[in-house]
Amino acid sequence: MATPTKIREAFESVYSVIAIVFILVACVELGDAVAVVDVYRLIQYDLAGAPFGSRLASLNHHAGSSLFAPGTDLSRTVVMIPVREVNVTFIREYIGQRRPLGGLVFLLPRMLSPENKDSIDEGDQNLGKEMDILVELERLLIHANIPYPVYFAFEDDDINAVLADVKKNDVTGQPATATTGGYKLVVSAPEPRKLASPTITNIQGWLPGLKADGDSNQLPTIAIVASYDTFGAAPLYQWEVIAMEVVLWCFLK
Repeated sequence: MATPTKIREAFESVYSVIAIVFILVACVELGDAVAVVDVYRLIQYDLAGAPFGSRLASLNHHAGSSLFAPGTDLSRTVVMIPVREVNVTFIREYIGQRRPLGGLVFLLPRMLSPENKDSIDEGDQNLGKEMDILVELERLLIHANIPYPVYFAFEDDDINAVLADVKKNDVTGQPATATTGGYKLVVSAPEPRKLASPTITNIQGWLPGLKADGDSNQLPTIAIVASYDTFGAAPLYQWEVIAMEVVLWCFLK
């Protein structure tokens, strides 16, 4: 016959199992919280046999911000940085020293998104400063060989809310992990492969103007041109949009 002490111990064991089940269910529910964000990968190309740009495409690491002490291991962290907060010198040194990093996601001003391109105020001083940083950053990225994925995304309310949460967690000085929780950024993209150079045909035409007297070739010339070789860090309107999943993982504290 079971004694009261053994019965109490049995109930305590059952309660412990129930508590663990509730914790796991909570984690599964929070882990199922997924948002999808459109991102654009940094260009990749070879020039005279030398590799430039980002050499990887897939992501599957926890998100972090730039609020880490020097020497912090970021090899499994994808750092999210708004362009307005970019320290180009820091990025140049990090890439130049080949320091390990899970990936980079640069957040572009929402005013530059396709939805807002018709309402851009070129006199906006803040936007002007961000554009100066973006130009310098682009010059750095396209002339470097980067051994981890680099993506661009446009700021919006959802991504800014994620970034705020990430910064709040990073204030502790510890990157998010599978045991501490946080956000994980996932891009299920195949690794890039070399594409054969396409055959390009140049088309040229001439429409002479009308002139009552004299040679029509002496009239001013108006050139209307379209270029095949548009080039940039991430040709946003020419390339296929890639989906990045932002997965919320629960905190076990």
